[in-house]
Amino acid sequence: MQPRIQALALRLRAVLAGPRAGSLAIGLAAVLCLSVVLHGFEADDHVLRGFLLRRPPWDRWAGAPLDLFRFYDGDPARTASLVDHGFSPWWTDPSLSVMFFRPLSAFTHWVDFQLWPGVPALMHLQSLGWYVALVAVVSAIYRRVLGAGFVAGLAAVLYGVDQSHGSVVEWLANRNALVAGVFGMAALLLHDRARREGRALLSLGSAGCLALGLTGGEVALGAVAYLAAYAIFLDRAPLRARLAAFAPHVAVLALWVVAYRIGGFGARGSGIYLDPARSPVEFLGAAVARVPLLLQTELGGISPDLLIFLPSTPLWVHLGAIALVGVALVAVWPLRADPVSRFFALGALLSASLVASTFPSGRLLLLPGIGLLGLVSQVVEGVVDRTRSWRPGAPRACALFAAGWMGGGHLFLSPVLLQLALLQIPILEHVVSRYCDALGDDPALSGQRVVVVNTPDTFFAYYIIGQRLTSGRPSPAHLSVLASGRQGMEIERPDARSLLVRSDGGFYGTGTSTLTRSLSRPMPVGTRVPLTGVTVEVTKGSADGVPVEAVFRFDAPLEDPSLRWVEWRGPTFVPFALPAVGERRRIEAQLPPLFDR
Repeated sequence: MQPRIQALALRLRAVLAGPRAGSLAIGLAAVLCLSVVLHGFEADDHVLRGFLLRRPPWDRWAGAPLDLFRFYDGDPARTASLVDHGFSPWWTDPSLSVMFFRPLSAFTHWVDFQLWPGVPALMHLQSLGWYVALVAVVSAIYRRVLGAGFVAGLAAVLYGVDQSHGSVVEWLANRNALVAGVFGMAALLLHDRARREGRALLSLGSAGCLALGLTGGEVALGAVAYLAAYAIFLDRAPLRARLAAFAPHVAVLALWVVAYRIGGFGARGSGIYLDPARSPVEFLGAAVARVPLLLQTELGGISPDLLIFLPSTPLWVHLGAIALVGVALVAVWPLRADPVSRFFALGALLSASLVASTFPSGRLLLLPGIGLLGLVSQVVEGVVDRTRSWRPGAPRACALFAAGWMGGGHLFLSPVLLQLALLQIPILEHVVSRYCDALGDDPALSGQRVVVVNTPDTFFAYYIIGQRLTSGRPSPAHLSVLASGRQGMEIERPDARSLLVRSDGGFYGTGTSTLTRSLSRPMPVGTRVPLTGVTVEVTKGSADGVPVEAVFRFDAPLEDPSLRWVEWRGPTFVPFALPAVGERRRIEAQLPPLFDR
């Protein structure tokens, strides 16, 4: 058996060292992700569809097609309308602004809905095409930076089969990351050619690609990190020449920053999306916790995607992430004098820091993974070919672990895990569909306010409305979520038209509940949120200004036919039995179901 394994290993090594390793990476990426064409619209895809087709009620909020990613624009009236309809929770900051400058990516979606609006398979095929193009560009970069051979081939294949890319490829709404990544890394590829071949025209093409990448999405900022790392470690020209070569990219970046600020793009008031320029202290604090979680995901650790629905990330996960990054650091330490290794390390660290402006997720590793997998491949070569020496004991153990688990484990397990990752958003859509179906298809829904007493996640309700609207099913005229069911709550009925709700730990503060309101934006006692037919008033708050008690006063008795009451129980919604006047009821915390029972 052992000779056969050795023969297989030698054959695999020969393939990865050959000139077709890049083609192998591209082919594997295409074949492994081809199943996405069988998927439909999922989660945020419904929102993009509603905006671009301008169907009611989307037409009242939709802007220009190329301004597709303007979710909240700081207009209190528009935000109030979103809250009233049910697309945002009642604690949403009225001045919330979450807008992204992605006209090129928006254009690709506009083309989809102009040419084949009812054929999601072709939309997914376009996204797959962008991913294949990205793998091709990254493979070419590895070959140019690492040279033709085993290391470049291994890195390319590791990148092509990376499980963290699953949700990026599968989720139509996340195509912007692929578009930005393709043009951003094409800028790096052309810059390398321009510096090695001395061709000024390629320098202009590189700057142009960076401009296209930045109009595709903020992910392209990661390419700027690699361009800077290239100028520092790989460009061997005098300092003045390196700065001159990097200047066009700096100019493009500066113009983008000016346009971004003038257009009001970025995030303000969100606890999940942080703007480094507007909230540097808050961003740095979050980055310290988020960056290790991102890095360890690519190094064989637990994916933060599995933690998003937990009330908070357990301490042991943070400690495990730091330990795994530490092991990797010990493993790559002998490579510290190698300019290519320094380039990979700095590019990965800077690009990971840039995407730490939102909650950790495998989809954010599209560009940081390039440097990390390049380093892992170098460690694998050093162990297999004994081109590097590690001191006996812990250093050598770390190197063997990195080569075996981070390299070999990634090579053989990632294709399997990628298939599971491709199901991540479809599973979410399937779970949401159970709650969507629980509302039934009663035509009376279109004139009712559905009151969700508790919910697995704040934005489950948001997805439910989107799914019902885009599928043509009767949708509530309005929807309100009283509180997240991931925390215990007490409900008391003081009179015929009111409910007093107390939430353990506050109505927001964990999971996605802070998406529409930062913890730095308190809701003082006495804050009133007027909605159609109901007014919410904060009656008690925590020391940090987070509401822990609120009264919901309805214009009609709670039993009025204009109101439909549901609660989260087990894997779906069930009708909620209203308490009698003067009655108090306790609902214990639950964890959200992610899979069928």
